[in-house]
Amino acid sequence: RALAVTPAYPEAHNNRGNTLRSLKRLEEALESYDKAISVKPDYAEAHNNRGNVLGSLKRFEEALASYERVLALRPNIAEVHCNRGDALRDLDRWAEALSSYERALALKPDYPIAHNNRANVLAYFERLEQAVASYRQAIAQKPDYAEAHYNLGNALLRLKRYEDAFASYEKALAIRPDYEFLYGMKLLTQLRICRWTGFSADLSRLETELEAKKPVTMPFPALVLLDRPDLHATASAIYAASKYPSPPAPEFPKKQRGANKIRVGYYSADFHDHATAYLMAGLFEAHDRDKFEIYGFSFGPDANDAMRKRLSAAFSRFIEVRDKPDREIARLSRSLGIDIAVDLKGYT
Repeated sequence: RALAVTPAYPEAHNNRGNTLRSLKRLEEALESYDKAISVKPDYAEAHNNRGNVLGSLKRFEEALASYERVLALRPNIAEVHCNRGDALRDLDRWAEALSSYERALALKPDYPIAHNNRANVLAYFERLEQAVASYRQAIAQKPDYAEAHYNLGNALLRLKRYEDAFASYEKALAIRPDYEFLYGMKLLTQLRICRWTGFSADLSRLETELEAKKPVTMPFPALVLLDRPDLHATASAIYAASKYPSPPAPEFPKKQRGANKIRVGYYSADFHDHATAYLMAGLFEAHDRDKFEIYGFSFGPDANDAMRKRLSAAFSRFIEVRDKPDREIARLSRSLGIDIAVDLKGYT
């Protein structure tokens, strides 16, 4: 109604966008933010909101551009530095993301979201003790921060501090009983510390909630906790739909098919002294080289063991991509003319 009266009213366009975003009508929200900016090009809040909705749409490069536009206008907004860090993290630009979170904290030390997100990057870099300290700072500033308790539990689990991890998971569930996929992880950690009190009832609850198609466990805990192949499949389907929905087709040029050999790319972090390599080395070596070219894309450790040497010789071309973001690996694969891509990792 306000815009019917005054169409060139940037605050109304911005607020309309916020309401549409709350209603999950993201494309319409983006349109409203764009209209606000067209009327008022230096409208920092609308640029930031535009970045947020672009992030929700997984258009991370555009989101980053919006945040950088805000910071060009107003360089000292901690929340925008944090948002910029999120976009950089989603683009696999982890070191730059860390710098953005640290800039946010320099501007606003009592910013629990920035402490949590900084800790996530530290955990990615295997700086786990520092990550634990950063999660604890987030919790000290916001004791009911369920996500920070959950993330702290994950870091403690990787440090093999199982009792502490279990306590963190319990705290997260006390704050948010329906925390997605956490219940199974809590039960798996309970097994590690032989905490049997109430375990049978908890296991029955896990089965019941999976049968009701609720997101209560990731796939791997279900394998350990339940002797129910049907529920293993259910857990995997629920997790895939939630975490990895089918993306739109990438905007890369399609390969022109010629008379050349079919090119198959295998993608794995296990091209070294690892069970996957022992199980599959013979398969790679058995491909018919008159009909196929075989490419190995390695995003695992930079190993130099006997199995790595054997595998390197088995592929027509062996490519290290451990430091490349996903979209760059996809573009490289397209440029090399890969016809069939085989993911050897799955949920591992």
